[in-house]
Amino acid sequence: MNKTDGVAPICRPEQSQKAPPPPAFHSQRPGLRTIWGLLIVFCLGGCAIGPVHGVIYTGTSFAGEFNPANDVPREKTGTGCTRSILALVSFGDSSVGAVALANGISRVATVDHSTTSVLTFVYRDYCTIVTGAGS
Repeated sequence: MNKTDGVAPICRPEQSQKAPPPPAFHSQRPGLRTIWGLLIVFCLGGCAIGPVHGVIYTGTSFAGEFNPANDVPREKTGTGCTRSILALVSFGDSSVGAVALANGISRVATVDHSTTSVLTFVYRDYCTIVTGAGS
């Protein structure tokens, strides 16, 4: 009891209880959050891996262009690919002109494409398949 007013002090709960820890993701270093953000962007990015893709593996072929007059025989086929490793280096030539020239195709009948990717950005290839007539 307080001697001045004759009333017993009010009991209050302990205020020394600690707040719950923040979620684990927020307690990590900022550099790790940046890496996670980049990983998500790379995994969800769909550039040059076809009309549909899987995060773990993709293997697709899809139509490209064709000669609307349909007057070029399909005597020869050539393929050219561009590859990417870890989204850090990319090499190759998948242009229609380079594929046709390398395979002796002087008149193009069809241009198709195929893609392969493993874990979306670990390994990717984008191939152009050209068919047509030679000289």
